[in-house]
Amino acid sequence: MITECPVNTVDEHAARIVAASVVILAVLSFLAPAWYLVAFLAADFTIRGFFDRTYSPLRWIAKRVTAALGWAIKPVYAPPKRFAAGIGATLTITATLAHLVGFHLAAVLVTGALVVAATLEAGFGVCLACWVYPYVTRLRGVTTP
Repeated sequence: MITECPVNTVDEHAARIVAASVVILAVLSFLAPAWYLVAFLAADFTIRGFFDRTYSPLRWIAKRVTAALGWAIKPVYAPPKRFAAGIGATLTITATLAHLVGFHLAAVLVTGALVVAATLEAGFGVCLACWVYPYVTRLRGVTTP
């Protein structure tokens, strides 16, 4: 008997590779003030958080890496990860706009918060937004499994 809906899951290994990619691109944006790297992250987070995640470039790369490494798919419940991607989209859109209007310090601080969260996910499997997700759904009157 299947206890999880395979349609409503994501691969934990791929999610962690995506998080590592986010850390790398965000840190590169600090080293060579490259607002376009943060804009790319904003686009990718927006795709994964609000649209069909199969079109995410970082997810596409992560799926190829996990397959090349021979890692088995480790399914986890998808809605908290989509919520996390929505928060990532909000942060990176904010950072991109801050860069474009000249508030570079604000952009770096917002991107730094993203680096901390993505590092926890990539290195330790700790999804901060996933911890918040059940409380947000309860506030909205939705129950989670």
